[in-house]
Amino acid sequence: MEDFDHIANDYDADFTHSLIGKAQRDIVHELILHYVSDLSNKQVLELNCGTGEDAKWLIQKGANVIATDISPEMIEVTRKKNPSVETKVLDVRDLGESFADDQFDLIFSNFGGLNCINESDLTAVLKAVQSKLKVGGKAIFVIMPEACRWESFYFSAKGQFSKAKRRKSKHAVQANVDGVLVDTWYYSPDKIAEITKMKLLGTHPVGYYIPPSYLEPWIQRHPKIWNRLKKKEQRIRDKANLARKSDHYLICFTK
Repeated sequence: MEDFDHIANDYDADFTHSLIGKAQRDIVHELILHYVSDLSNKQVLELNCGTGEDAKWLIQKGANVIATDISPEMIEVTRKKNPSVETKVLDVRDLGESFADDQFDLIFSNFGGLNCINESDLTAVLKAVQSKLKVGGKAIFVIMPEACRWESFYFSAKGQFSKAKRRKSKHAVQANVDGVLVDTWYYSPDKIAEITKMKLLGTHPVGYYIPPSYLEPWIQRHPKIWNRLKKKEQRIRDKANLARKSDHYLICFTK
């Protein structure tokens, strides 16, 4: 239940402030503004907030944010980073019983937080999300799909063929998160659209040319290649068909 406590104090250094982490997060923020152009005074519920980097950005844009995460240590880092933000330790699977009197303009989950629950639980969570959105509100999720072109190439080149195909598993995959194995499920955009009753507004690749974060050392050694990859990523932002083979994809629904 607290699988991510052990990385809370190092997560920003390892991912948030990395070249890859910043580039992928910038894409997500651009896409949020594409769907919610004015965040001023919007009521936002963030699920799986991690260290609160997105909460900080949302607050800077004028939103009123409730940031939640299953990890008490992640919530503590979020509080220190954003003293004014409202926070709550929350297992996303308990969303249906939480915030009974609240309605939100935006419910948001970034970077695979929803990949940590199985399909049955995810179906219930998406139903709860719909019930807690205002009419016309947006639900924006960033999810890891069932295939990633970078991952397939990288692990195949190393002869680790089971890892190259791991996202295609219909069962939980144990992802190594700094020495702790975390059950992970991978979901295609079609699967997410199938199990939610909300109206689909769009799907976007996040990390088709930009690689997964474990390639950060390689990226730092090749700045010219990195700059080309970022430019290519910007050009395919609206190519929904590439979302299914990216490191992550962003999918947006409305009620």
